[in-house]
Amino acid sequence: IIGRALWRAIHFLSFVVFFVVLTHGLTSGTDTTTLLARSIYWGTGGSLLFFTIYRVLNTITKPATARASS
Repeated sequence: IIGRALWRAIHFLSFVVFFVVLTHGLTSGTDTTTLLARSIYWGTGGSLLFFTIYRVLNTITKPATARASS
């Protein structure tokens, strides 16, 4: 339905959008000081960082033949 290049562009753009939204919430959110808001910021930011690092390391350590088939 959409090409690989467009799919990848949308995927990478979602990281930029997430960072902008997180930064907005941290700097101008009215409830930033509440425990719930901080928990959400740490949980979402931390999980994004963890899974991004996991994905990069997983891609690097895969044999070349396994990467070609996926």
